[in-house]
Amino acid sequence: MRWVYTIAATILTAALVFGCGGSAGDSLVLQFQNFAAPLNSQFDSVNQTSAEVDVASHVCPSGLGEPIEETHAVAVFVNREGADIVLDTISINNQVAGAAPVTRHVSSLVIGGRCGGNPSQQCALDGDCGLGVCQHSETQVSFLLFDFETKATVSTGTFNIPITFSGIDSRNARFTVNTSMTVTFEDFDHCPSTGGGQ
Repeated sequence: MRWVYTIAATILTAALVFGCGGSAGDSLVLQFQNFAAPLNSQFDSVNQTSAEVDVASHVCPSGLGEPIEETHAVAVFVNREGADIVLDTISINNQVAGAAPVTRHVSSLVIGGRCGGNPSQQCALDGDCGLGVCQHSETQVSFLLFDFETKATVSTGTFNIPITFSGIDSRNARFTVNTSMTVTFEDFDHCPSTGGGQ
């Protein structure tokens, strides 16, 4: 009977490492690193773990209305398996801040491991590359964090916003990773000149 337990343990380990759906092992394969600001400039500030988001527009000293924009962000991942993962769903739980939760459907490729001497060869470990080294590089995924509707309905204050990323690989294995971002929703002054003018 000992072999039965050995097989069961092997199956459980494989399920954790190559999992299909929200297990703790998903984050061992699809590893979330941090958030970042998008390359294009925006008024709202996004850094590795937090964001400052302007939710109100007012009249600036120049007499013009303060611009207000949707908030974009970048999520940085490392894919520890050989197969690429297509990130297809991003869920942002704005309920903790009084707004509706949002699920965004995307299609972003998170590249898996590649052999250093042969970039076309997929790998998970160095052993997959013969004498070469398996390299796992970072992939940046840009996404819409807060849209105008969320900004119009969210409460002001600082909240820990849960964010869930989910994707699928070529074997139809699904990987779901949960993280969060500390977000301050306030009437920040983004007028082009000094002074608020609320």
